[in-house]
Amino acid sequence: MASLPHIPTTTHSSNLKTEWRSPPARGMIPFPVKKPLTKQENTHEQVYRIGRPRVKLHCCRLGPSGRKLQCQVLETNTKALINFLVTIPKNRRLIFEEGTHSNWLYEVLAPHVQETVVVAVRQRRGLKDDERDACGLAEDLRIGNFKVKVYKKQGEFSTLSHLARAHSTLVFDTVRCHNRIKSLFRSRGITTVGKQVYSVNGRSQWLPQLPAQAYGQANFLYEQYDVLNEIRKQAEKQMLVEARMHHVYKVIKTCPGMGKIRTAQIMPIVVTPYRFANKHQFWAYCGLGVAMRSSSDWVRAQNGAWIKVQTQKTRGLNRNFNHIP
Repeated sequence: MASLPHIPTTTHSSNLKTEWRSPPARGMIPFPVKKPLTKQENTHEQVYRIGRPRVKLHCCRLGPSGRKLQCQVLETNTKALINFLVTIPKNRRLIFEEGTHSNWLYEVLAPHVQETVVVAVRQRRGLKDDERDACGLAEDLRIGNFKVKVYKKQGEFSTLSHLARAHSTLVFDTVRCHNRIKSLFRSRGITTVGKQVYSVNGRSQWLPQLPAQAYGQANFLYEQYDVLNEIRKQAEKQMLVEARMHHVYKVIKTCPGMGKIRTAQIMPIVVTPYRFANKHQFWAYCGLGVAMRSSSDWVRAQNGAWIKVQTQKTRGLNRNFNHIP
């Protein structure tokens, strides 16, 4: 093996110090060992953000011909987004996907553009990154290539929407607490039936069946259930008070099967039935659209070709509807 060239033991740099280990044995290649940078050296080389990192938004601007004019990364704050939009000459058209920030983005940016489109997230093939996705959405808006649009206008039901979402979250948390309490008893081979295990009066009958080591866990779960149950009642009360302030509440409540809670939940979701082209689209949105389903429609003929035959179809309701929590 050829001999290795002479390598200095220390290399000085303005921002990086590197030292080399002892001369390597025959057949080995030396590698540098980096020393940790001091505070003064590190300030000129890298910038660290303390706390939770901010989420970045990738923005892509296309011209009328589809040419990419600008692609920029912005922070998720109102001032930065509005300052970016006002630099674009009118008419401005904006598109983004449904997600965590979609409601906030619509409320903040809709007054500054002539058209705002929110689309459902769809599966894409090929290379994927934030810049490509942003440019792809801009191109879809330019040529009108989007199938599912998400309605974001809340109007007068904005407050009711947040209260209904809070109530649904508390209901889910209460059900999870129910399951945890019952799973604790099932893990000890104790069968629980009904709601008596949650009641304050029935706890004295169920707790003695647990071993002494599980008393602490059971008491914490019962305390969690009591707090959640009380907060859920308060959220339900505020939601109904806000819902009764709208005149349409009494009209929807007259529909068969629509109780007070379901009526308060459906109002901020539908907002207005006039956003649908016809009543059939509204029925499908609610899950009441009639759909015909069949299977084994194609069979092979004697000559080997595939032909479509008439088969008996089953009638049911559509499955692609808005699932109200």
